[in-house]
Amino acid sequence: YEGCGKTFIDVGALRKHSHSHGERQFVCNYEGCEKKFLDSSKLKRHFLIHIGERDFVCPHEGCGKIQIEVELEAIVAN
Repeated sequence: YEGCGKTFIDVGALRKHSHSHGERQFVCNYEGCEKKFLDSSKLKRHFLIHIGERDFVCPHEGCGKIQIEVELEAIVAN
């Protein structure tokens, strides 16, 4: 893709990345928000921001970030 310039060590990573250049056909319909996403799961995760269902607080002392469950699991794993 013109202007991208990213390189990958395997075909799987390249294939996954190539989706980021696709059409973002899933549009948030929340009033005032026009964000678009490549797949419905990302839209569903985003929509939780609008409806306040972000009940998972980071367990690390002093952090206090609130994330949805999937994001919290990724943060704690690192």
